[in-house]
Amino acid sequence: MHMNKLIPLRLGAVGLAVTLLMPIAGHRAEAAQTGYETGFETISKITTDLHEGLDSKQRAKLRSAPVLDEKLAAPALQTQEGDGTNPIPAVHVSRGFVELMNFISHAKAIDADSRGFLAKSMARLATDAAFPDLRAGGARDTWSFATMNRQASHFNQMAGALIAIDLAHFSLGHYQKYASQLAGAQGQPISINSFVTPAEWREAVLKGAQSALDCGLAVDGLKVLFESIDNMPSRPPWTIFLMPSGVKVGKLNRELDSIQRKAFLSFNR
Repeated sequence: MHMNKLIPLRLGAVGLAVTLLMPIAGHRAEAAQTGYETGFETISKITTDLHEGLDSKQRAKLRSAPVLDEKLAAPALQTQEGDGTNPIPAVHVSRGFVELMNFISHAKAIDADSRGFLAKSMARLATDAAFPDLRAGGARDTWSFATMNRQASHFNQMAGALIAIDLAHFSLGHYQKYASQLAGAQGQPISINSFVTPAEWREAVLKGAQSALDCGLAVDGLKVLFESIDNMPSRPPWTIFLMPSGVKVGKLNRELDSIQRKAFLSFNR
């Protein structure tokens, strides 16, 4: 069941998904050579829609719009406290996180025609000191319209589910519990995944997955992301922002499958 839009209960993310996957007048077949159609604006729209799914008390405690940490090259996703300008906490995503989502979603899209491309790309993420180039030139149809359709779908699912999990940590009280430990000496974010228990993380993942499904985003992309990180020969430090170290995701992905099947059956009744 490969769907970007699973359950059209709220229009924001669904409308976004349709927009991203529809042909655009003058759309360049080689668009990604100069930049992806997916980026921080995409993440902003998805975050706003997921925020609408929180109950009214939680919505009031968290900004609906995310904040882009443009100068942070490493991938990072974290709810952070507000400042003097706006004291309400907000979801912060780094420039590196946006680049990572485009990298992995494109690698997965290319993998449909060039098997093994995703695994090779993830292995390079594990070993390259700097954020690597995708090196897509040797694969087939790397910038075709069909490939970029798949890339946009994977991006929405991956980024959307990760943000939904982050929001779940907030609504479940995990951020409040570990707040004093989530900033380093220089103010750099320290992932909540360094502190949550395995039970807390699982609870947030399952709650976030349900929220993503409610917004029309299937969990297939999240499963691919978890499996890809799990299969990396070694995990770079930034992977802690996506999942705790040492996590094995086989059982969790089966639970995600079960949630998605139930949601699909409920929608088709």
